[in-house]
Parts: sequence; C-alpha cells; structure tokens
Amino acid sequence: MVWARTAVPPEAPEYPTALQRLAVLQAKSGAVIEAQASMFRLLEMRPNDPEVHAVLGWLFYLAEDYDRQVMIECARLSREIFAQPAFTPYAGEEVFPGANRQSDEELLDFIRRKAETVYHPVGTCRMGSDDEAVVDPSLNVRGIESLSVVDASVMPDLVSGNTNAPTIMIAEKASDMLLEDANCVAR
Repeated sequence: MVWARTAVPPEAPEYPTALQRLAVLQAKSGAVIEAQASMFRLLEMRPNDPEVHAVLGWLFYLAEDYDRQVMIECARLSREIFAQPAFTPYAGEEVFPGANRQSDEELLDFIRRKAETVYHPVGTCRMGSDDEAVVDPSLNVRGIESLSVVDASVMPDLVSGNTNAPTIMIAEKASDMLLEDANCVAR
C-alpha cells in the first residue's frame, strides 16, 4: 500500500494502477509492509494421478483480524510520521488513501483494494524433519526419489528482510550437497 503527499492530477482515478501511481508520486511516499502476515493459500493435491493438476485456491490476505488491525495501525502511523515537522517543507495533500478516509472501515477498504504481495512467497515446500515438511534437511522431496527443491519455498517461515540472500545461501548449500553426493558416487 502506498501513502503519498503531493499534488495529484484531477484525472487520477480513486484506485490507480501501478503506472498511474508512479506518475503521481512526486514528493514523498512510504510503503507499509507486514513481513509476518498470517496469509495462507489453499492447495488441493490429487495424488496418484499425474494427469490431474493441483488446484490452487485463493490467497487469503487479511483473513485474520490481527493482520487487519496491524495494517490499520500502520496506516495511522504512516500519517503520524509524515505529519512530523521534518516533513513540513515537502508536505502536500495526501493522495492515498486520501485525507477523507479516517475510520478503520475506510482505511481497511483502501487496504483491501490496494494491498499487494511483495512477491516473496516462502514455505510452500517447507523444509523440516516433521511429518508436515515437504522436503527433508537435505532438500529432497519426501517420498520421491531424485527430486529436490532449491528455492525460497523451502524456508519454513518468511524472513523479516528480503529473501534474495537467504535463497542464494540455500542454493549454495544445495550445490555443495550435490557435489558431495556426486563425489561419494564417483568413489
């Protein structure tokens, strides 16, 4: 979700697209990111039939009251931060969600319409030793020979930062394990 305080062209729509948003964000903006949201996705697997594709359900953003309250509080905190004297020289009219949206319901409506993932999905092939884990600590898919998963999906939980470095580390470790296995087979 984007918060901006700048002049906005009169033809700007109430909930603009990303490109329209970029044209409007001229002075200052902030992004609210909930790195540990309770969001989940439903996936229906159909085992024993490789011709039948898995059915991917909806992402349930903001399904939990906790996540909704956190985002509303973050929206209010964003306003409080931008109202500080240090920002006065750069102040303008609030563009998103708009100064006229004050109630929790109005803010939540805006959040529901504009909240986006930051495209760091993890945990869909969670690594672990328990029965719920998809891959073992060696990144091998449990119950399927010669199949490994080497990406951010093996992370049990979302890290509170960018997933790029941890994913590179997972790949580096996987390559070390593959080379070690190849050396053992070659002996």
